[in-house]
Amino acid sequence: RNLARSVKNISNYLQKMVLASAIAVCSLLGGCSANVASTEVLLNLQNEHGCKFSGVVLTLSQFLLVAMLGLPEAASNGFRRRIPIKWHLACVVLFFGMNVIGNIVYEYKVGVAIHQIVRSGSLLATMAVDVFMFKKTFTMRQFVGVLCVTAGIIFAVRAEGAQKQDEGQKNFWTWVQGLLLLLAVLVLNAFMASLQSNVYQRFSKSSKQVDRTATAREGLFYNHVLALPIFLIYSSSIQETVHSMWDCSESRTALS
Repeated sequence: RNLARSVKNISNYLQKMVLASAIAVCSLLGGCSANVASTEVLLNLQNEHGCKFSGVVLTLSQFLLVAMLGLPEAASNGFRRRIPIKWHLACVVLFFGMNVIGNIVYEYKVGVAIHQIVRSGSLLATMAVDVFMFKKTFTMRQFVGVLCVTAGIIFAVRAEGAQKQDEGQKNFWTWVQGLLLLLAVLVLNAFMASLQSNVYQRFSKSSKQVDRTATAREGLFYNHVLALPIFLIYSSSIQETVHSMWDCSESRTALS
């Protein structure tokens, strides 16, 4: 009887783990796919119909959505923080710069596919920052895995670079500028990832996964909320882009 009960408990546990893993994987892939598809639509509207595309507006919409989704949980906790505000502000500077530059890159002839591929190169940048600044160690298997991913990224970049050269020197050098901005994003992402990892580990009340998740969710909310006032710098550009897209939407509706 005890054996049967143990087998049943293990079976129930495995079912819950498989279901939770399936939901996590589907959410991740679905979110990434929706992000790529919507960005492609916006770029096509700009290229084919003259609708203005702005990386700043795209970033603002992302920050507003995440802030609104995290607001109920933060309000239910009375906006009590585990992490001091100065650490939140440090993460905000890196996070804001990384997201704005990452979305502005689309205005430099960089395609969505190569954008996603190069952004995956943050593995190498993060590992370099961890090794040289935080003195962390990694296994040989981890090093080999990161090098394999980096090699694939280099091949993809060279292939797109050859295609841009065929389109003309002007397009090629514009694309190179966008690629340099992407490399800057990788550096910012590496510093932010290492900083967040150390901050979350330091201010989590325990080593339990639930506690670390709560600390990470707090960081996610404040990283987006505290960055919203910075968008006032781009207020004129945001208004111009919104008006342009609204006019474009009305003209497309009239034509249909």
